[in-house]
Amino acid sequence: MPEASLSKRVTEQMLGGFLRALAIQPAKALAENFERIEIQTLSFAKEHALLFEKLASVRVGTKAEFATAENGSLYQTNIRDGSSFFVPRSSAGKLDAEQREFAEKSIVLNPLYRSMVEDTPNVVAAYFNSDEPADVNRYYPFMEKPWEVYPADLDMGQFNFFYEADAQHNPQREVRWTGIYFDPAGKGWMLSCIAPVYVGDVLKGVVGLDLTVGEMVDSMVKLSLPAGASSLLLTKGGRIIAATDRARNLLGIEERTKRAGPVQTEDTDPGFSQISQISDTALRKHVFELLASDESQREIPSAKGALLVVQSEVKATGWRFWLVVRRDELLGEVDELALAESKLLKELQAKEAELAYSSGKYNAARGLLHDLRNAVTRLEAPLMTLNRMSKAFEGRYPEAFELIRAGGPDAPLYLQSLEEMLTKNVVAELKRTVSSIDDFKRLVRTAASYMERDLKGAVREAPENIDIPELLGGLVSDLRRAHPALVFVTDLQPGVSVKGNKPIIKAGLDNIIRNAIEASSVGDTIRIASERVDDGTLVTVTDGGHGIAAEDLPMVTTMGFTKNKENGTGLGLHFFALSLEASGGELTVESQGLGKGATVKALIKNA
Repeated sequence: MPEASLSKRVTEQMLGGFLRALAIQPAKALAENFERIEIQTLSFAKEHALLFEKLASVRVGTKAEFATAENGSLYQTNIRDGSSFFVPRSSAGKLDAEQREFAEKSIVLNPLYRSMVEDTPNVVAAYFNSDEPADVNRYYPFMEKPWEVYPADLDMGQFNFFYEADAQHNPQREVRWTGIYFDPAGKGWMLSCIAPVYVGDVLKGVVGLDLTVGEMVDSMVKLSLPAGASSLLLTKGGRIIAATDRARNLLGIEERTKRAGPVQTEDTDPGFSQISQISDTALRKHVFELLASDESQREIPSAKGALLVVQSEVKATGWRFWLVVRRDELLGEVDELALAESKLLKELQAKEAELAYSSGKYNAARGLLHDLRNAVTRLEAPLMTLNRMSKAFEGRYPEAFELIRAGGPDAPLYLQSLEEMLTKNVVAELKRTVSSIDDFKRLVRTAASYMERDLKGAVREAPENIDIPELLGGLVSDLRRAHPALVFVTDLQPGVSVKGNKPIIKAGLDNIIRNAIEASSVGDTIRIASERVDDGTLVTVTDGGHGIAAEDLPMVTTMGFTKNKENGTGLGLHFFALSLEASGGELTVESQGLGKGATVKALIKNA
């Protein structure tokens, strides 16, 4: 019995720790997503400010068209795959020249609007609002009849998603989170991440990204939890933002709903369920104590059996994420945990094998480059000596030979001095130089043979069909998580595929995007686009980073060229360029100079 009790306690401790880990991950993911949304919103505001600064010089292709609705509101009628534009009836006559020009030219930001929504979890809408001199709204996704959604006398300045970012409420001009409010666009209860758009000291408007409470509820329902476990998202004051039905049932809380539909004035009281609604007095007391504490776990008695509750804080908002499970249901998960552990170990072993293979090839290439650098270093010394000697004797050779030819008592002395200099110095240095040149030639031939062998081997492999948007989407998704301080905007033409060696193409595109990341700073935008071309596809990666000097541009794809002296090898772009050329494609690099970013284009042809 003692051994069985000890085993049970150890198992319970292990599963309790497992639940705590499960609770941390959604809270961490939500916090990281909020942080990323803040960065996205800041970048969104910067792009709008830049547009206002250069508004007069912006050129558009297809022009936005506008019409007057039945109720007197002004709205955009075309380009429905982008954002819509709306001016309520109360402001239709107040538009100034700049706002009219903004209405026509702000469609150039459509890819950015689309990316903000489609590439950011939980975000359902992106918008720009202004209330001076007229109330205007650019909004993604496109609304065909915005006058049926927004009230005709809409006043942007009366809503928290605008005024909480204005000069009075936000003099620091920071990114802000609103409280929960009812959406005038009719999407229910939500909160927004907002940022002001300034040009100098003039507030041009406010941008925002919307998150609906419904999306959060859906995210919680879709969480992969052990059988019997349930989840809640609460404010620190006890308001339930989102909860699964089982969590409500275990705590004895009924769901409260409130009306839906467009609103004329601000509404920030959603009337959500509260922890205070728990009828079981003892349970309610324990729940409030846990909510007010910094504890990560507590066992709470209830009429339905002891509940194990674990909590984790969402740093950005102070919210609490809870997992709730009945204690007697917890031990049934042991077998599933063992299976999950076995599967995870197999995946880790496969990753380790893949990493070992990649590391071997990398170390071989790095070792070869190291030998080449050493050979160059050995060659530099005799060349410098020969150059120094040449300069030292440059003006003395004609005089010495003239004296020797003329004869005279000093001729033998000059002849002996010249002989010693040639045999002991120049000839010796020439021998050293020739030897170093031979070493360098041997290593260059070795490197060339390695590259030729690898490229020929890759060409001989049966090409596979590669979905380029899917491949790029996976790369960007991983890099976005690893670099949350940067903004990634994608414009990937769907249905574009190419036949080729997938590992080579994937590694090459990954290297291009990582180069853009290394060149960028916090809040910068990296744009990745792909489109179909004859017999292949064109991938374009653009950054606004430190750029490339004009004298360096021709060297970027040559072997060994790198500006990253600590970690760079100068092999990545060179190898990718060679592989593209082997199938008729090419790699081109463009830059307007230092500080002006760079654009890399990879033309990938079918192998």
